[in-house]
Order: sequence, then C-alpha cells, then structure tokens
Amino acid sequence: MGIAWDGTGYGEDGSIWGGEFFIGNAYDLRRAFFIKPYKLIGNEAAIKDPRRIVLSLVFELLEDKAFNHPLIEKLGFEEIELKTLYKMWKNDINTAKTSSIGRLFDMIAYLMGLIKKVDYEAKGAMMVEDKYMESAEYYDFKISNNEIIISFEDIFKEKDIDKMASKFINTLFEIIVSIIRLLKAKNVVVAGGVFYNRPLMKKLKAVDGVNLFYNKKIPTGDGGISFGQAFYGGILC
Repeated sequence: MGIAWDGTGYGEDGSIWGGEFFIGNAYDLRRAFFIKPYKLIGNEAAIKDPRRIVLSLVFELLEDKAFNHPLIEKLGFEEIELKTLYKMWKNDINTAKTSSIGRLFDMIAYLMGLIKKVDYEAKGAMMVEDKYMESAEYYDFKISNNEIIISFEDIFKEKDIDKMASKFINTLFEIIVSIIRLLKAKNVVVAGGVFYNRPLMKKLKAVDGVNLFYNKKIPTGDGGISFGQAFYGGILC
C-alpha cells in the first residue's frame, strides 16, 4: 500500500489530489481510498487564503444555510463577497475539487489562530506540528466506499483550541491505521510533504506488524518529485 499526502498534485481524474491511498506496485498502481474531495473556492486564491477552505467546508455541511453558522462572521468576509463565494462554490466557477491533506493543515492552522495567510508552502503544517502534544484523542471519521470522510463539524465545534493540532494529527494517524487494517497491508510506503510531520511519523513507525518504507536519501516533499517522475517515466517507456 502506498500513501501520497501533500499539498497539490494533479490527479488522473482532473481534480487536485493530495490525500490518496494506492495499492499495487510501480507497474500496476490503483487509487484505492482518498479523502473526500472538497472545493478550493477561487483555486489558487484558496491556497493562499485558508479562510476559503473553512468557508468551503461550512458550505459543504450546510449549503445556503451556512450564512448563519457562527464561524462565518469570524472569517471577516463582506456580505457581498460571501454571496459571490457561495455562488462560485455552488456552481463550480473558478473552483476545483481537491483531496489535499496539506490544505487541511492550513485550515487547522487558521482555526487555531496561527496564520491568516499562507506565504509559503507548508507554513500551516509546520505551525500545527509545533503545537502537537501527546494525546490519544482524535476527531471522528468514517470510510464510505472509497472515500474517507472526516467530521469537520466536530473540528468546527472544538472548544479547546490548544487540542486541535494534536487531535487532527491523531485523526490522520487513525485513518491510516484503519486503512492498513482494512486492506490487511503488511508493506506500507509513505511519501509527500505531509510525512515530514514528526509526530505522525513517530506513531506510524510504532505500528506493529507493518513494514514502513519512507524517504531517506530522496526528499519526501517537492524535492523528490522530479526523481519520481523520471523513475515512473522510465517504467512506462
């Protein structure tokens, strides 16, 4: 089983991937599970402005009733802007779907008050990692068909903001363990910038009965992309 978790990757279905589970080998790889796609309102604008990620997920939960959600006022959008963003979300105008874990880290960082804007890749993820405290708590999630559905409603209701980083990272760990058990996977390969996260990797390395493979000489993030492309291209040729 391979896990590719990062910020932005062009998927085979034309959407933006970043929260994928694959099974097979380099010659025959199949996408088996993935984080349920959510929308990037304004595409690149949403990557730089994590408020739009929050807004998108609130829209996902409540649609046109979202304007009454207590989080909406805190986001600081003007009323006209909110209505425009809702239309963009509803009608997929300049809006792409993504399964990105990296963008969810940005959202968590924003909700914790750690960032307002994303000035550079992985800014939110690094700040969330720094706030991690040892804990077993995590947010609810479920696996339906091939989709992994995280309970963002529980995240938005979190009263102890200091616990949010730990519970979110623990949620990612529990998702991985659940898929490992579901597939009865013995060999697990992880790659992508999310796996620079030290608490997450520490937990994964401690999972019994699993051979965990991860990058050492080649960067696990963007620095390893060109090598992977060359390797995969060589296989296809």
